[in-house]
Amino acid sequence: MAKFAEDSEPSEAELTAGVEDHRKFYFAQTDNKELEVSNRRSVIVYTEDLDEHIDAAWIGAVGPWYPQSVTWKFKMPTGVSVPALKESELTALEEHHVNWVTNEYKKNYIKNGCCADGEWIDAILGADWIAKTMREKLYNIFMTNPTIPYTDAGFTQVAAGVFETMDEAAGYGIIATDAESGAGVYTVTVPKRSEATDKQATSRQMPDIPWEATLAGAVHGVKISGRLKVSMD
Repeated sequence: MAKFAEDSEPSEAELTAGVEDHRKFYFAQTDNKELEVSNRRSVIVYTEDLDEHIDAAWIGAVGPWYPQSVTWKFKMPTGVSVPALKESELTALEEHHVNWVTNEYKKNYIKNGCCADGEWIDAILGADWIAKTMREKLYNIFMTNPTIPYTDAGFTQVAAGVFETMDEAAGYGIIATDAESGAGVYTVTVPKRSEATDKQATSRQMPDIPWEATLAGAVHGVKISGRLKVSMD
């Protein structure tokens, strides 16, 4: 299942070929202290009692915040217990990126809020939200306008969907914001008509719209970048 979820994220080549984006995100519980899963887009949480369904309880505790970006660490699902783990077992879970309920300073909560490959859950969800929202906005632009001219003005019209997505992502805390202005920390490069090749113009393919944003992490930030490709058919 973890491999299935990882493989569900389409590659750029698949998207260009028209493959539908139905990426999956897999949550699961285990009572195996030595489980090793390293697939991206999967989250494993350890429990001593599988009947507590800690994976579902965790989603229920944090999921309602979506699409607002929140850390999945420090959350305590209802109805789950703290497992009794030896130091060596804790080390193994940590090394294998398996989450578990911990008791620290008389506080119970799940750590570490990460996927099986070590990536943060909120980072994956935030990136997915950006991809989904940007695609929806671009399709709305194409479908609600009689035509989009192959000009600088037309390129700017298309790029508006990227700017709108970035601004909304900043509002949800997915990308970082400037401490003084409150604006999202991102850059979008809108291409010029003069930069388009004859082949692109003939096929009505707009040049790429490169963008870069600083992902707002719970503890630290990381740069993410993407390249947007759109067809002006």
